[in-house]
Amino acid sequence: MRILIGITGASGLKLVFKFAKVLSKEHEVYLILSKGAKEVLKYENEIKPKKYLKKVTILKDSDLAACVASGSFKLDAAFYYASSDFLAKANLGISDTLILRSFNVNLKENRKIIIAPREMPLNELMLINILKLNKLGCIIAPAIYADYTKIKFSDFCIGKWCDLLGIEYKKFKRWE
Repeated sequence: MRILIGITGASGLKLVFKFAKVLSKEHEVYLILSKGAKEVLKYENEIKPKKYLKKVTILKDSDLAACVASGSFKLDAAFYYASSDFLAKANLGISDTLILRSFNVNLKENRKIIIAPREMPLNELMLINILKLNKLGCIIAPAIYADYTKIKFSDFCIGKWCDLLGIEYKKFKRWE
């Protein structure tokens, strides 16, 4: 599979980097970090994406001519780790960054789009934006944990996201 991951300025980047690393073992993964995501990264954990994600192609959010900006570049799915800013701009069809442009391209091409909103609590405007995106066909899959699994939070979330992509993740324990 060829999968795009767009990360906007939201907390918890370590989780999405682990997800990208898991996917990149057997799949072609493209990653875009927004300016805000890069700022959050400095404060949270100092992970160096190029060193940690060696098999992932990292694209610049400012490069509106990158491969994922075109519908003729075939992707199987896109995953967006989303700030409230992304939710609002995506709803309005704004395409002033590569992350937003790729979202609009994937939407017009009817590709699988998974959005993980990463803000809490959610206000009414954010909920309206999430509902509109869901009505457009996007799958809304926030990072929420279920304790019955007795596994790490990251493995639970990654397992659920992999399920949505039709990918097996061996560390994910199912309800028995």
